[in-house]
Amino acid sequence: MTLPLSVEALQVRAESGQLLLDIPHLALEPGRSLGIRGPSGAGKSTLLYALSGLLDHLEGHIGWGIPTWSSFLSGVAPPFASAMWA
Repeated sequence: MTLPLSVEALQVRAESGQLLLDIPHLALEPGRSLGIRGPSGAGKSTLLYALSGLLDHLEGHIGWGIPTWSSFLSGVAPPFASAMWA
């Protein structure tokens, strides 16, 4: 099954508080392909880790097309786990 992905105000910070990634808005529709490219250190891997829920110091909204998953993420829990606690 393919779900739409929406990201709003996603920010990832280092433990020191330094802003590593800032995505104001991102929307991907099911069945579409997307390439992520950029220079070394631009945040490509950080974005993928954030979308997977594998990072601490994560702020913002990541929605996978299911209304109960629309809560703001607050830490290590992957998007799937946050839905259970929302």
